[in-house]
Amino acid sequence: MNKKSKLVTFILSFIPGLAHIYLGYLDRAFVFFLLFFGIILGTGGLALVLHQHEFIFILGLLLPIIWLISLVDAISLADKSGYNGNNSEIPQGEKEEVKSFKDENKKVIAVGLSVIPGA
Repeated sequence: MNKKSKLVTFILSFIPGLAHIYLGYLDRAFVFFLLFFGIILGTGGLALVLHQHEFIFILGLLLPIIWLISLVDAISLADKSGYNGNNSEIPQGEKEEVKSFKDENKKVIAVGLSVIPGA
């Protein structure tokens, strides 16, 4: 059993997605990277093209929300994923719980990507 450190997870979570890479959840990391940097580039592009700097205030509202969601998700994953995805280390009675956790992971990714049309 390879338990991940909550302190390292918290420190890496200052950039949404890094803590998820540390925990081994690359798909969730991709979603948080996409949301975080997509909002930065999108609002920056709108402010640049439209010459209205009011769009920058959107960053002040949305980025802390995304960061907080990423932080809570990473800390909860650090609690749940003590096995680091290796099925050989999992006791027989807990294999079903890990399978349901992976199915839940796919649902969260689908919800996260549904924010972006076509993703």
